[in-house]
Amino acid sequence: MLVWIASFPRSGNTLFRMALTRLYGVKSYSVHGDADLERLGIAEAVGHQGLPEGGIERLRDSDGVHFVKTHDLRPPDESPAIYIVRDGRDALVSYAHYQCDVEQQGEGFEQRLAKLILGDSPRGRWGDHVLAWRDRPSSTAIVTYEDLVADPFPRVRGALSELGIILPEEDAPANLPSFAQLQADSPAFFRKGSPGQWREEMTPVMEHHFWRWNAAGMSRAGYPVRERPSTGKPGPPWYDMESLYTWLLKETQGALEQKQDQLTRRSAEIQAARDSLSWTLTAPLRWLKDKLLRRGRAPKDSNDRPHTHSGPQSG
Repeated sequence: MLVWIASFPRSGNTLFRMALTRLYGVKSYSVHGDADLERLGIAEAVGHQGLPEGGIERLRDSDGVHFVKTHDLRPPDESPAIYIVRDGRDALVSYAHYQCDVEQQGEGFEQRLAKLILGDSPRGRWGDHVLAWRDRPSSTAIVTYEDLVADPFPRVRGALSELGIILPEEDAPANLPSFAQLQADSPAFFRKGSPGQWREEMTPVMEHHFWRWNAAGMSRAGYPVRERPSTGKPGPPWYDMESLYTWLLKETQGALEQKQDQLTRRSAEIQAARDSLSWTLTAPLRWLKDKLLRRGRAPKDSNDRPHTHSGPQSG
């Protein structure tokens, strides 16, 4: 039996898997490979393991319960699922930081966040992701990130119970590490875990566009829908799609020009260093040549030979 652990990125999927492996001693898989977990050294703590030969099909056809993480926009089949949902504003802010800091996509944070709000992601818009999984006809247990953070083990038990999954619990489940411990071990991955952090980083105009595209998803997920932005953080002056793209283009062009200036300066520095090195290396040779010439012992090249008088010779 295959069970999806689904979510939009940065919505608590990793925390759910950590609680799952401590509570029941089971490991979970991922359709995305999760190389970042291995690289950051937290794969074991998460309970992550690589897919077996034969992949998803083998898990689907085998005995037992197999949990598989996915961030895909559309549910791939009718297998039961646990869908973890987080306030879309927090999820998008966290995802933008993750793409900048961990995936190193080479854009500024505000540029990346603006694009994610518009749905510039393989996962689509946050609201579309929520609706696709929340309204699927197959069995789906919903867990909110905020409840999961507050009390993880009961939320994991409740999700499995809702799907009719019964697993033996560990005799003495190990407590989850505190967020401070997780952050100390991997600050890039565990950046900020408390709800509501979007207020410090999402501008009113960004929030305005967030609601424009994600109000239905927020309502379906059970979050209160606001009629107007609620934050006071100043930001870029874009209020419609045309000016938003204009701002993004301007920001991108400015970043490219800045990078070109840096490359030009670096090229000049390299050329100056090469000239200095060339002078330094050839100076002893020039000194030796001049010294030998003065002693009359050095072979002279064509430029150093005296001109021969070609006029008539006296008898």
